[in-house]
Amino acid sequence: MLNFTSGSTWIACLILENYTKQLSAWKGSSTTRLGVGPTSLNADEVFYLEVYYKADPTNGRFVVKLNGIIEIDFTGSTSTGSAVDGVWFGANAYTSNNHFYYDRIVVAEEWPGPCYWQNLAPTGVGNSTQWTPVPSPNWDAVNAIPQDDSQHVRTNTADQLDTYETGDLAAGVDSIKALTVWARVWKESTPTPTQLKVALRTGGSNYLGNAKAVGVYPTIVEARWETNPATQAAWTPSEVNGVEIGVQSIA
Repeated sequence: MLNFTSGSTWIACLILENYTKQLSAWKGSSTTRLGVGPTSLNADEVFYLEVYYKADPTNGRFVVKLNGIIEIDFTGSTSTGSAVDGVWFGANAYTSNNHFYYDRIVVAEEWPGPCYWQNLAPTGVGNSTQWTPVPSPNWDAVNAIPQDDSQHVRTNTADQLDTYETGDLAAGVDSIKALTVWARVWKESTPTPTQLKVALRTGGSNYLGNAKAVGVYPTIVEARWETNPATQAAWTPSEVNGVEIGVQSIA
């Protein structure tokens, strides 16, 4: 299900056993089993998995939580000393006959706990309207979920900024881990701008993500703000409800 790698070497993995349907933690690519969980997972059910892994030949750690409860907790030799430089989701061999879907993957420095996502689409005109909409108005051309490529905004000029008001968070939200702004983007022919930054407006100021090159095929450009850049503090629901999101063209 989950593999930790160093270059082309598999240094540790989490496996769903074929017959027992229990989770097991391994050193290497199924070389030394470090622990097995007591719970058998049923097919066609959704589970929340949390994994902590420290690669070390003597003082390593491999912890697995299932729906918030510890299934495996191993301390000792978890690798041959290699540092982790990659993570692989899915089977490490074509012979695997377990199939599962992944959704909402979180990488964190602490146990994230159960997390919930909410998509906030544009709902109104923002502070800046500099891209050309197809059709008008700008915000209504980019609010389809799932996306509708016949509706979009476009520009052939650098440093053009479009921002849009968004909908509100669901009632009852009291803690926000991060806000991510993303855009689906592509280029046609040889435009003047060749890059794009997603934009966030809060506290009366604009904040931009890193510039990303735009290709001829649709791709996702995104940036995440774990705290409010205007206050340098954790987001509050009212602050998220008041943000504008958008895009800026970059030469």
